[in-house]
Amino acid sequence: MRPRVARADIARVLRDPRWREWAPIHILFLGLGDDPADHAFVRRMAELAATRGNAPDLAAWMTALVEIVGPPAVAALRRTYVEDEARGVEEVARAGDGAGGAGRGRR
Repeated sequence: MRPRVARADIARVLRDPRWREWAPIHILFLGLGDDPADHAFVRRMAELAATRGNAPDLAAWMTALVEIVGPPAVAALRRTYVEDEARGVEEVARAGDGAGGAGRGRR
């Protein structure tokens, strides 16, 4: 499956807080597409999320990364978020909810 959403439309959704609840699916579209620039963007965002320890839409960024990289990404996520004793479940739960839950129910 390849999304048919223009990059400009995806960027608009990711920037506009009114479309906050639609950000995760648009992030996934970046991972499902064929554009190397989109893939590089997903990789950078996933890396930022891992180094900062908190990011809005963490689950969407990580899912997009798995779509791009495949099984090696799953292993890296396990090392980063499950096997690293310095990280707790609370951190990942906060990141997954983060700002992503802020716009639910609003249009």
